[in-house]
Amino acid sequence: MKTVRDIMTADVVTLEEHMTLREAIEALSSARVSGAPIVAGTAVVGVASRTDILEFEASSPGIPPRRQQIADFGEVPDGASAFEEDEPAAYFLDWWRDSEANTWSRMSETESPEWDRLDEHSIAEVMSRSIASIGPDASIREAARDMVADGFHRLLVMHDGELLGVVSTMDIVRAVAEDEV
Repeated sequence: MKTVRDIMTADVVTLEEHMTLREAIEALSSARVSGAPIVAGTAVVGVASRTDILEFEASSPGIPPRRQQIADFGEVPDGASAFEEDEPAAYFLDWWRDSEANTWSRMSETESPEWDRLDEHSIAEVMSRSIASIGPDASIREAARDMVADGFHRLLVMHDGELLGVVSTMDIVRAVAEDEV
C-alpha cells in the first residue's frame, strides 16, 4: 500500500512572510498551485492560499476609481456642463469621468489604486498560522480523512519539524485515478 511519501509533491513552492500579496499571487500563479507554506528561514510559520488572499480582499473596503477633485455641493466642476433636461446622464458623467471605467482595465494598470493595495500588504497578514501536517509514512486514506475532517485542500508532509513535501487533494485524486490507493 502506498503512503503519503509516494504521492506527495517534494519540490515545494514556498512563500516568505515579507512577500507582498502581489508577489505571493505571482508566485502561486507561475507555479500553478493554489496555496503554499510560508517560511521564515527553514521554519514553517504558516500556510496561505488563493482563498485566504481573496477573503482578505473581500473583507477590505473597496477602492473607488480615480476621479478628478469634485467641487462643493451645488457647484459645477470646471469643464463640466450644467444640467440639461435632454442629457441627465451626461451631467453625472462630467462629474465622474472614469465612473464607467472597466474594472479589468483599472486592475491591469500598474499605477491604479488596486495595484498599489496588493503591494501594501504582506502575505503574513492573510496566512493561517494553523499548520495542518501529516507524517510521510501515513496512508493516503489517512491524509484524505484529515483533509475532509478539517476542510483543507493540502497537508504539509513533515518529519521532526522539517518540511518534506505537500500532499494535495489533486495528489490524492491522481492516486485514486491510477488505482494506487
